[in-house]
Amino acid sequence: MRQFSAHAIAPFVLLLLGCQATEAEQRSTANRVEAVDEGSLAARIGEAARSASGAVWITYEVPVNDTKAFLCCFDSFDVARKNGWRNAGCTLEESSSFISSDGSGEWSAPAVERTDVVIHLRAENGLIREARSFSKGCRIDAGGVAIERLGPADPEESVRFLSRLVDQIDAGRPCRARSNDEEAQSVITAIAMHRAKNMIAALTSIVTSDRDEEIRGHAAFWLGAKGGSEGREVLTRLIDSAISSELREEAIAGIAQDESDAAAELLLQLARGHEVASVREHALFWLAEKAGEKAASELEQATDDPDEDVREMAVFSISRLPPDKSVPMLIDLAKSHKSSGVREQSLFWLGQSGDPRALDFIEEILMR
Repeated sequence: MRQFSAHAIAPFVLLLLGCQATEAEQRSTANRVEAVDEGSLAARIGEAARSASGAVWITYEVPVNDTKAFLCCFDSFDVARKNGWRNAGCTLEESSSFISSDGSGEWSAPAVERTDVVIHLRAENGLIREARSFSKGCRIDAGGVAIERLGPADPEESVRFLSRLVDQIDAGRPCRARSNDEEAQSVITAIAMHRAKNMIAALTSIVTSDRDEEIRGHAAFWLGAKGGSEGREVLTRLIDSAISSELREEAIAGIAQDESDAAAELLLQLARGHEVASVREHALFWLAEKAGEKAASELEQATDDPDEDVREMAVFSISRLPPDKSVPMLIDLAKSHKSSGVREQSLFWLGQSGDPRALDFIEEILMR
């Protein structure tokens, strides 16, 4: 099979690096570029990027790993809410908010099986700076920029291409450090939407790398959300070994997106007994968000945690339970807990609740 030479695809790859390089550096880099097969996804994307006279959105379709999800965006919160979110849509050329719905609630779109997700890559002068992933039913406007549609693509090939794209964006960090994080994160999100055998391995590779912490954290979130038991094993090791609390927090948040009983059990274990207080704190928050009233007894026990931040999080999480559960618990804590901080926090959240029982209790205290 005929192949593109390294020099033929070098301009596309070099521009992906995002930095101004000298001619000698460009020649050196070009010599290290691996050739790609003609007709491969990478070659087709490269050709589309090089052929465009200006900016272009290059799109292709791959199987999606959650057929119930509706992946879309909106430019205006007020307009999207007025339309019941079902007619959400956005202009690709503008900053917009992302919707990911499981097909239930006010965010839902009509309940249909969505077998594919459309990957959108923005290229300008050969430089890809952004990847966005939408369901076919999402209304989008390219804002006058040309769209090059490549049609269906092999999902594993797409994951490999996007993984290399993360590397290439990250390589430009000295020039555009802040924007690089956002660009790389958009690509990682696209990887996470694939129904592909190598998707979990690709996210794991990023999480366990020495890349920038924000990039690793974003991959950790999606690994928890999409990686199942394999992802949880990786993240459990990360939570135990990571120095950064922000990285641990993203890992815990990702685990919380998993609807399985095993994910809830892992959060419970972390909240109960992890040696790092910030891990207990964040696991407790997500346990309350995920389990609601079922987690009430765990939240109450956590008010006795040796760490003050964990105790405060426990009280806050209790305050987010339904009023018939939260108000009596907070009143009991405010009355008799051994920690003055817990009593004060309980009173504060009682006051914020506006519940008549809470106000009666506070009035009783003030009248003493």
